[in-house]
Amino acid sequence: RQAGAIVVPRQVIPAALVDAALRAAISVRKGTYRTGVPPSDRVGCGAGDLCKINNAHLADPDLYALTSCPELGELAASVLPAKMVQVWATQLLIKPPTPGNAANVGWHQDRQYWPYWDEPAGLFTASVALAPVAAESGPVRFVAGSPRWGFLNVGDFFGSDNDAIRAGIPMPAGASWKELEAVLPTGGVSLHHCLTYHGSGVNRSTADRVSIEIHLRTEQARPIADYPSPYVTMQHLDEPDVCPVIYTNRRT
Repeated sequence: RQAGAIVVPRQVIPAALVDAALRAAISVRKGTYRTGVPPSDRVGCGAGDLCKINNAHLADPDLYALTSCPELGELAASVLPAKMVQVWATQLLIKPPTPGNAANVGWHQDRQYWPYWDEPAGLFTASVALAPVAAESGPVRFVAGSPRWGFLNVGDFFGSDNDAIRAGIPMPAGASWKELEAVLPTGGVSLHHCLTYHGSGVNRSTADRVSIEIHLRTEQARPIADYPSPYVTMQHLDEPDVCPVIYTNRRT
């Protein structure tokens, strides 16, 4: 927790859910939406590009089933800790093998892109590996302890030159840059706070790196009323078919 990220290098999500979700991810990327509801949008997805599909869980029941599974809720609640955990958005990410850096994810804090929440407290992302993530797959890398730096508002998810982005991050005096690599088996999970600096490099393997990023809030997080958000799901926090609550502590 003090590092701002954890990596769980074991299968957390049941194999049947993950296998079905991987097939669904491939289907959604091709433009097939079994629910009849398209994702919010898609970015990239061309040859050699990082494919980013927002709210793919609304487009396919198998992606929704993985997103809302109790195993994820229980893990998140135990780590955070939390009395309530709710999914408020998702991103399907597919990073293809590429010799260049076009599919890189630049160093950033998620809070840069989430101004519609009142405070950073209680805002996290779980990343579920739908296929094995090896060191050569271009895994997500987290900067340990970076939430203690506060919100710096410097970074670029869409940047490809991570060395240049890192050079521009104003680290506090005495801070060190130590990276935690999210190497995961199929069904493994990483979890990070919205102030944790993270990014990823080139996929040098022979297979796509496929994951679903599940944005979570706990009971601490409060949306800003009427603040415009690119995530249409923010308008439906009280609808479980859109934003499922995946953990509640009924004793509180």
